[in-house]
Formats: sequence, structure tokens, C-alpha cells
Amino acid sequence: MDVGEEPPFYDHRIGGVLFALAGENPYGWQRGFHAVELIRPGDAVLDVGCGDGFFASRFFAPIAGRVDAVDIERSAIRHARTHNETANVRFIELDAVRAPFPEPPYDLIVWDGAIGHFAAEDTDTVLAKIAAALAPGGAFVGSETLGTSEGADHLQWFSTLEDLGRVLARHFPHTEIKAARYPTQREALQREEGYWRCALERTRLDAARWRSVTAA
Repeated sequence: MDVGEEPPFYDHRIGGVLFALAGENPYGWQRGFHAVELIRPGDAVLDVGCGDGFFASRFFAPIAGRVDAVDIERSAIRHARTHNETANVRFIELDAVRAPFPEPPYDLIVWDGAIGHFAAEDTDTVLAKIAAALAPGGAFVGSETLGTSEGADHLQWFSTLEDLGRVLARHFPHTEIKAARYPTQREALQREEGYWRCALERTRLDAARWRSVTAA
């Protein structure tokens, strides 16, 4: 990366300062809480496209036994090791399409905000690898922005939540999806984010589900 060039990943330290001092909203962190709902103490977690390592270190590592956080971008991994190093997290430079995952199986695999940056055929390759890397009873979670408002670096877009869900359901017989809309202050627009929870068997998805309560 050249001096003065915009980094190809988001530095969440900046987001934290803007939230604390400038009133920027925290909704982009929702994906971290979404993943944590399915992590169990001692789990092996894989974070695909970890970027600056913020979610791997701050959200996943406190619960997981180990986290393998991978990204193809060398500068992102260097930044993660410098600013988000944690004892049970390994930050690894890795091409998720072509290289094997570091140490499967994994109880939880996270792929956040990245599918749009992959060609459709490469997306299917990675999803097949994720399905093969899940431990029995494991789950796969993630998110992706819906619509076409994202930048020119995207190779595919999902106009609706259902479009995104159909891609996931080709690889996972149990696929649950939801959408959330929130304001993005810097872009002055409403963002619609699609979230998913997928599994080859329902056990972990059912355990994390909200329960109904009736009055006595």
C-alpha cells in the first residue's frame, strides 16, 4: 500500500472514536453481536475476511477457545497483528478461494461484509469450503449489504434478502435470514443489511433461538 493511499480495510479504532466523540452510530457493530449469539465457550472459530481484526479480537476471542482470522490483504493482517493481537487469535494471510483453511473443523465460521467483493463462482467455491469445514453441530453466520449502493469494487450485488438467501441455501439445508435497516451518517443514506445463520443440522440454530413465554 502506497503512502497516503486509503487502506483497503476499515480501521474500527476510528469508528470507536467517532462513536464516542462525534456521535456516529454503532449499528455497523451489530454483525459482531449477531455472530456471538452462536459462539459457545471453547469453540474453534474461523473469521473469513477479518480485515483489521477488530471483531475477531473484541467479539469472538473472549468466548472462543481459538480464532483463526484470515484475510487476503497483507496490510490488513499486518494491521491486525499490530493493533488487535490476542493470545487465542491467529491472524493469517490467506486466499479463501484457493488456499485451504488453516485448521478445520470449526464450530463457527463467520464471513461478514465480503460476499459482494467475490465473483459469483468464487462465492460458491468459498461456501462449499465453509460447509466442508464445519464441525458436527457447527454453524455459519455473516452479513452483506443489500442493494447496489456499495462501491465499484463490488463484483456482485443482492437486490433483496431473498436473492442472498438463495445463494446460501444452495450449500446449507438450514438457512435463516433477516434484514436490518439503519442510517449511515457519513454516506447520509439508509443501509439495509442482510444477516444469515446457516447450518448442516439445526442443533445450534435452535439453541440460540428466542423462546416464547406465556403468562401463568
